[in-house]
Amino acid sequence: MEAWISLADEDHNLWLGSDDHERWDMRRCIALTRYDHVSDPSLLNGERVRATGIVRNDASFNRSIVRLGACRNLALELVKVAPI
Repeated sequence: MEAWISLADEDHNLWLGSDDHERWDMRRCIALTRYDHVSDPSLLNGERVRATGIVRNDASFNRSIVRLGACRNLALELVKVAPI
């Protein structure tokens, strides 16, 4: 999918656009999981990206972890991400 990415602090999400992030419009957001392999998040933060991965129904992994910055339980388990 192509989206705007936020990778700052606890916020690891894909948004339809940056204005959706500013308004925290959760209808236009999907949380990210398994993003720890992104080599330099500062290069991607706030950019439009093409992200590929596996859609997961529960970003909290059956409530085994707390995701403070997650915009919703629906998540993309990140496999690859690149700026566009």
